[in-house]
Amino acid sequence: MFEKGGWATIKVHAGNQDHDFGIVPEDAWGHIPEKGECSAGLDAAIYTGFGNLGKLPELKGKPAQRFVSDVVDWNVKDKSFHGISNRFAVAYNGYIDIPHAGEWKFGIESDDGSKLWIDDKLIADNDGNHGMREKSGKRVLEAGLHKVRAEMYENGGYAGCKIRAGSDQHEYSVVPANMWSHGECKAKKQCSPGVHTALYKDMKNDKLPNFEKHVVDAEWISEDINWNANKGSFNNMAADNFGVVYSGFIDIPVAGNYRFGTRSDDGSKLWINGEVLVDNDGLHGA
Repeated sequence: MFEKGGWATIKVHAGNQDHDFGIVPEDAWGHIPEKGECSAGLDAAIYTGFGNLGKLPELKGKPAQRFVSDVVDWNVKDKSFHGISNRFAVAYNGYIDIPHAGEWKFGIESDDGSKLWIDDKLIADNDGNHGMREKSGKRVLEAGLHKVRAEMYENGGYAGCKIRAGSDQHEYSVVPANMWSHGECKAKKQCSPGVHTALYKDMKNDKLPNFEKHVVDAEWISEDINWNANKGSFNNMAADNFGVVYSGFIDIPVAGNYRFGTRSDDGSKLWINGEVLVDNDGLHGA
């Protein structure tokens, strides 16, 4: 959902012939951290054939080289990276194994530009031509495997890339090899109560934006989706020009034909099993 100005609310309803159409209760919501067995390291791909670069290029097609990276912690000065010196880009894909739930800080340091995504959400934008510098962001995560993608490019001169992570229980440092994995992971699903909630600020839109292109400002687990801020702020964090993304699972007690709905101010959409079920987008009251 998103809120441009004024009152704000979002409520999710469900029901069928055996259950009254009403707000989905707390005990019906869940979210699932994934755990499984993968291959060690990150899948790394080097792309070449670029001209002068000023920002991350689109990385598509067949890479010039592919290898498994134990860690992302390198810095080359007058030397080359895997035999390549300038005008190249690297994409890292895999999973990070988070040992405990909570708020985690992630950072990517690079020369030149880079970006870092966690669970397909941009968490650090360090793009552009520059020397070694770091950009970071924070996310609330469940314990277990979380999808990671990092991209960096080198235009000319020195080059390097380092990925760091830390929490209140783990020192902020370069992510060690035993936290990285890649490949086809067979998830062992153990549901936790509540719905994962992500808040995005400074969203000046007249309809729902593409949240994947924006950095999350705050995250937590909501017991349900049933709030009305009136003229106050949402969770004491945002009053106007914000968006919220809820993700998780709903426990359907019996098979049957179910009706789902959202009541929101302003717009909202609801997906069930990856398909848009309710389109309540645009500027409007509840």
